[in-house]
Amino acid sequence: MAIERKDRSFDRIFSEVTLEKVPLSYVEKIMITTIDGNVITIDGPEVQSMTSESVIFNAIGSDDIADIAIALDYDSIKADISKEVNIVLGTLFDEE
Repeated sequence: MAIERKDRSFDRIFSEVTLEKVPLSYVEKIMITTIDGNVITIDGPEVQSMTSESVIFNAIGSDDIADIAIALDYDSIKADISKEVNIVLGTLFDEE
């Protein structure tokens, strides 16, 4: 998909991205709503200590989960992507 020149802001690009999997290092918080209406919140160090997302399903049971909401650390994602893009572009273009 081509990006129009006027639509090059990171926010616009990020809103059009379809994510298959988000690295846990970018996850700030996970809110799990169970079928009976309870909300379980996993945040901070608990999220970072998870080895994979399957830990959630093993601990709670996928049949008991009604919804999962994930809060991303948008600033970290933006900083890391900007850094990597600048590195790549820096090898392709002179600064002159």
